[in-house]
Amino acid sequence: MRLLSNRKVFRLCLLLACAMVCMAVYLVSQSRVEAPDVLQIYNNHLPQIYNNHLPQVYNSHLPQVYNNHLPQVYNSHLPQVYNSHLPQVYNSHLPQVYNSHLPQVYNSNRQATVTGAQSAAIFPQAPPANQHVAEFNATDLGAVSRFTHLMSQHKTTPYNHPSPRTTKTHPKGTKKPILKKTPKPLLYPPPVRSLPPQLPVRYLVYLCDSESLCGGWGDRQRGIVSVYILSRLINRQFRIVMQTPCNLSFFYRPNQVPWEPAVGELDATDSTTFNTIGVDAAVIDIVNTDLITRLNQKVIYIKANTDFYDRLKLNPLFAGELIKWTGIAVRKHRFRWAWQDLMQPTPLLLRHLEHILGSKFLFKKGLKANTSSLTNSTYDVGDSPLVCGHARMGKNPSIPMDEYKDGFRMTDIPVLFNFMLSKDKQSNAYFFVAADYENIRVQSRQFFGQRLIDYGGKILHIDRQRKDHTACAGFESAILDQLILSLCDVLVICMSGFSKHASYISNSTQPIYMVHHGEILQYKG
Repeated sequence: MRLLSNRKVFRLCLLLACAMVCMAVYLVSQSRVEAPDVLQIYNNHLPQIYNNHLPQVYNSHLPQVYNNHLPQVYNSHLPQVYNSHLPQVYNSHLPQVYNSHLPQVYNSNRQATVTGAQSAAIFPQAPPANQHVAEFNATDLGAVSRFTHLMSQHKTTPYNHPSPRTTKTHPKGTKKPILKKTPKPLLYPPPVRSLPPQLPVRYLVYLCDSESLCGGWGDRQRGIVSVYILSRLINRQFRIVMQTPCNLSFFYRPNQVPWEPAVGELDATDSTTFNTIGVDAAVIDIVNTDLITRLNQKVIYIKANTDFYDRLKLNPLFAGELIKWTGIAVRKHRFRWAWQDLMQPTPLLLRHLEHILGSKFLFKKGLKANTSSLTNSTYDVGDSPLVCGHARMGKNPSIPMDEYKDGFRMTDIPVLFNFMLSKDKQSNAYFFVAADYENIRVQSRQFFGQRLIDYGGKILHIDRQRKDHTACAGFESAILDQLILSLCDVLVICMSGFSKHASYISNSTQPIYMVHHGEILQYKG
């Protein structure tokens, strides 16, 4: 009797559950029932039945029923219900339920979700594959109720999901691209213009005469550039007077600025001279003076061997203009701009240069001399690379009146020579060493042999040995040495303004190196 009673209870519960499910499906399919009615039935009755009777039935008899009958029911009836009614319910009512409640359930029941691909497999008109819907198990008799309950909690329609947030990603190991700002063009002082005839012409003159020291060629170049920049700031015509040890115009002539004085042009009774060489107070007085209003003389002479630029920037009268001239803020740019404005080699200097290096090499470097009478050169460099170095010793037996220098030592010679040789990648280079000591020339010939360019220039200090009868030849040798250094494919300089200036006017795109106390370093200028 007890077994019979349990069977009756099971049958009753099963019939009741099936009846409720069929009633819910029928009412929804006829569009006369809303999702909340199903929820009420689900919330009010099924839990009681589930809690009171189904566990016992499940433990005792449901496996047998599941194995015997449910597969037949699933195979025979549920597909028909799914194919005939659920799509209509999904299309007509569930979007409204989905819009109102599902987000809450989604946040609290995130584990009870499936991918869009799974939902598309269950519902032919499901949302796109990247959206989440509630898990649905067709074998569960309460699946329709649970699915309807979860869908009733969502707020947006399955066809109107917000697009997922997108971020720009970069492949692993790559850096985020950096937008480089286009650099502003450098500004240089405007070209020199001729003054109207009605205005009085005033001059600012770089002066190097026999009455006082001027310095070596590197010092003189530095003074010329400083006075030229000052002339641009105070709107005076720039001129150069250099007659020791011989006239500069033998080797350089004006390029864009007419710096060579005309006959009688500087003959004036109202003139003044400032000597700033070795006198720091005089330099300070020059750069801090309002030369525009304080000095009314027609001609102002300045002797200089230092760079005025940094001190001129401290003068309120000039700071504004110098800030605008961004192209001359860096020393090497400042020197290159001024030297190209002022200087070009004379035909005499170019002929001597061609005789040393050959016309083909000069043409490759952008220089050309009208030398029809010279057909042969001492060293026809041609297309071969030219590797150069500079050794400035200071006081030595060749220039005993010079000052002691610490920029280059005799122990630097093997370091310099070996580095230069390492730059001869194809064993076809020519080598040139500019030196102020004859012993270094001798060692150069021994090390580099026939590929060393040694034209036999005179070694002397153009200022401290200016009274020597060969001083003018020594002056030309210094200018030739620097000009050759500026044409080299590989250049190693030392702590000397002479070779630094050569690197400033060089057109080579290769790095510049510096030898100093046994090391070779890259020189940034």
